[in-house]
Amino acid sequence: MRTRSFASGLAALALLAAALSCQNINVDTAIVDPCTFDHGTGKYAAPFDLMIENDDPAVEIWYTDDGVTVPTQGGAGCTQYTVPINIDRTTIIRAKGFKTGLRASDERSATFTFVWTRGADMPGTGDFWGRSLFGCAELGGLIYCVGGLQKTGATIATVDTVLKYNPVEDSWSTAPPISAPRQCAETVSFGDKLYVIGGADFEGTAVNIVQEYDPDGDDGAGVWTVKTAMPTPRYGHKVSVLGTKIFVFGGRSGSTNLDVVEAYEPSTDSWTEDYEPMPIAGRDFGLGVVSGKAYLFGGNPSGISDKVQVYDSVSDNWSTATDLPFGLNYLQAASFGGKIYIIGGNNSLGTTVATVEEFDPSGNGNAGSWTTKTAMPHARCAFGVTVDSTYIYCLSGLKSTGEYNSFNDIYEPGADN
Repeated sequence: MRTRSFASGLAALALLAAALSCQNINVDTAIVDPCTFDHGTGKYAAPFDLMIENDDPAVEIWYTDDGVTVPTQGGAGCTQYTVPINIDRTTIIRAKGFKTGLRASDERSATFTFVWTRGADMPGTGDFWGRSLFGCAELGGLIYCVGGLQKTGATIATVDTVLKYNPVEDSWSTAPPISAPRQCAETVSFGDKLYVIGGADFEGTAVNIVQEYDPDGDDGAGVWTVKTAMPTPRYGHKVSVLGTKIFVFGGRSGSTNLDVVEAYEPSTDSWTEDYEPMPIAGRDFGLGVVSGKAYLFGGNPSGISDKVQVYDSVSDNWSTATDLPFGLNYLQAASFGGKIYIIGGNNSLGTTVATVEEFDPSGNGNAGSWTTKTAMPHARCAFGVTVDSTYIYCLSGLKSTGEYNSFNDIYEPGADN
């Protein structure tokens, strides 16, 4: 009877230990109980406040949010938890509990994944709604938004002003204006300078102006310099850096869609014109670069297109790739991690979309393959786009014809699996 009673007692203790374990309570009273989170690992679409708790109110909770540092009590890179933590982008939280006389708790961690987050909206004065058809490029860790059409109240005007967005500080400032108000002025960074090429005035007259921006000029205030004009005035074109030159593709001049390809060499301030023309003349397409080749997506040659044209600047030859899943114009394309992301635009029904399509140039026997990704929070066209090492930034633009937004939506391709 004693043997049976002793065995039964052990079994009961084991069951009790298991029950306590399931409740996140330690049987070992020499160690602090683990902390708990009120949100679990997963994907989130909206920001939230994370609460970290411990069943002993006398326990100090310390955490880290860089995904690397092990939490210690008062350690470098560690923060004591006192109020809920606002989580608004992909974050790994690691937490431990500490109490005098006891060993620190086991670590608890969770990964909160945000495919899309929202940065500070594009600023403006008065009743500002946003911009469309502006140049956008990254230089020195800052994102420049150059010129474009700006809506304030009921007024839409072509502007010469330049806005700067700092992703680290999530803040906006201004840079010196360009030489004259322009819309559709394509902007690209090359080396440590920024180049604004072509565009149109408010009446839609194409221009061939080229300006170079040096952020270190004028004792760090930044300065614009007019360079050799582009041979062909145009707007609705796209530009990309290929090798040592900035190539300009297509666009429109007057009532004519262009197939003209020209290239600007910053080191000599000169243009070259004798390149193979685009197989399909067009404007308002998207452009991305992978492995030294430029990919032109959709646009409006004579109706909204789903075609993909591929240019190899080394051989000066054109080829085609797998068509877009559907026709688009006023879209944007962003190259990231060997793929190109086609974002937003207008479809053939005239609807402004929020879709994101990932193009893999190596897929489908190197003809390119498509994968649908998580859509933008806000549909838009004629907006600005640029990238850094982690994110794709989608800035302002049109919600629909004449309806502007100032939203700054930030996409993390690495989180969209």
